[in-house]
Amino acid sequence: MMVLFLIGPSACGKGTQAGLLSERYNLEHISVGDLLRSEVDRKTEIGLEVEPVLKAGHFVEGNIIYKLLHEKTEKLFDEGKGIIIDGFPRLYSQAEASEKFIRHGVYFKVILYSLDMEECKRRLENRFSTGGQRADDNVLTEREKSFFQDIDRIKKYYSLRGQMLEINAKPSIEDIFLQTTMLIDNDMIKENIFYNE
Repeated sequence: MMVLFLIGPSACGKGTQAGLLSERYNLEHISVGDLLRSEVDRKTEIGLEVEPVLKAGHFVEGNIIYKLLHEKTEKLFDEGKGIIIDGFPRLYSQAEASEKFIRHGVYFKVILYSLDMEECKRRLENRFSTGGQRADDNVLTEREKSFFQDIDRIKKYYSLRGQMLEINAKPSIEDIFLQTTMLIDNDMIKENIFYNE
């Protein structure tokens, strides 16, 4: 069974890659951002709790994310399905919380799509100018500051465990997808894992 976490700053293309990778490796795609926005839209207890946090441009802490993901991932694991989660972890506290719902014996990697702040800003400005912005794009600056502050610690946390793969997010969608699949496939060969699609 395979579990992938996809992380990176806003507009790095991790959602697009998550969709492609879920098809390539037959994984269930879970978007943390979509889960949170759904809770807010449905005005659930969690939604009411996280709405002001999102509006203020901050990240939601690990325990709330864990609560949202736990039930969903447990059900999929029980069904023998692999998963891909995009947008988690983005804080060091979330990285620590992630250990709670990764079962032993699965192939688990965190894929970081690297993008510098200037390119991130350029892509967000382009998204805004073409009318493709999301409701929370206008407050992403604070989140990106938090992300860039924590990313070195997150990288170290997973690298020490042999779980980190890093990819340059500047090339085309196709090139990034090819790089990602090559990294995953080579890594599985190195670990003597044979994945059945």
